[in-house]
Formats: sequence, C-alpha cells, structure tokens
Amino acid sequence: MCSSDLSPYPMVEAMAWNDMGLLYAGFDDHDEAAAALANAETAWRRMGDENGLQETLLNEGELALAAGNTAQALARFQTVLDFDLAHGLQREQAHVRGALGRVYLQSGDLAKAEAQLIASRDLAVSTGVVELQAAAELALGDLSRKHHRDAEADVHYEH
Repeated sequence: MCSSDLSPYPMVEAMAWNDMGLLYAGFDDHDEAAAALANAETAWRRMGDENGLQETLLNEGELALAAGNTAQALARFQTVLDFDLAHGLQREQAHVRGALGRVYLQSGDLAKAEAQLIASRDLAVSTGVVELQAAAELALGDLSRKHHRDAEADVHYEH
C-alpha cells in the first residue's frame, strides 16, 4: 500500500495505515508503527477528516508514551482533548484525559496526573464507559501508591 493522492479509496487507506500502526505497535516495532501512523495522519489531513485524524493522533500519543517520549505524547493528547472539548465529545474526553493522566504520572507531575485521572473517571462514569472507568481507577491506584497512600490505592484497585 502506498500513500498517494491517487488512491481510489482514501478513507480506507487512512484506516488501513492507522490499523497497521496499531499492529506494528502490538509487535513492539516502534519505527514501523510510527511510519504507518504518520501515513495515516497524512491521509486524514489530505482528506480533511478531523474525526479520523483525532483517532490517529491518539494512537501516535500512545505510541510516544510507550516509548517514553512524554513531550510528544502530551502534544498529541492535548490536540485531541482540544478537539473533543470543542465538539462536546465527553466519552472521547474520558479516554484522552486518562491518557494525559498517564503522561503526567510517567513524567512525575502527580498533581496534574490526579486531576486528569479524576476527570477521566468522572466522565467515564457519567457516560457509562466501564472500561475507561476501570482504567482510570487503576491509574489512580498507581498514583496513590506513589504517594504512599496504600489504603486509598486499595480502594481504587477494588473498583
């Protein structure tokens, strides 16, 4: 597959690049994942498809975070959050706020991590997205452990 303006199915191409990026990331092939996601990003931008672009930016942020590049992850996630806020996408905000919380947790900014993770959990509860609620609770448990608040961590882990 090659990324070009001549593709007869540009949306399928963008989705395929995005999915290939996830596949490569699953095999811990960071370079190929980054290249595939960059092709997806280019394809979404060429089409002007903001929704598809946000999904790819979120995936690029996750890849950057996994590689320890918190600055790049933060930039990608903040772009996605800005889009989600502008469009009132609460479910998506729950997802990206959890991701931002993990960035801040990894970079050691525990106050910002806690704020984002609580916001993620609360949005997940209000929108009924159990898996995002669980992810936020687990991350809040990890945060509580870093603060040596073991009893509080246990409460988060039990949710």
